[in-house]
Amino acid sequence: MGYLIGVFLILISGSCFGTLALFARLAYEDGVTPITLVMGGMMIVVAVIILARSEAPTA
Repeated sequence: MGYLIGVFLILISGSCFGTLALFARLAYEDGVTPITLVMGGMMIVVAVIILARSEAPTA
């Protein structure tokens, strides 16, 4: 079961990486700066990591 989850995650990761240039081009055409694009991506990643945590943070 763990193997299938790993394969699924690899396929999702490859698909997201493949469409990155397309979405970046569309964003640039709408006037988004590279810094804004990177910051937006990082905010999405941080939100996903926080939601995926299974335990409360410790000090």
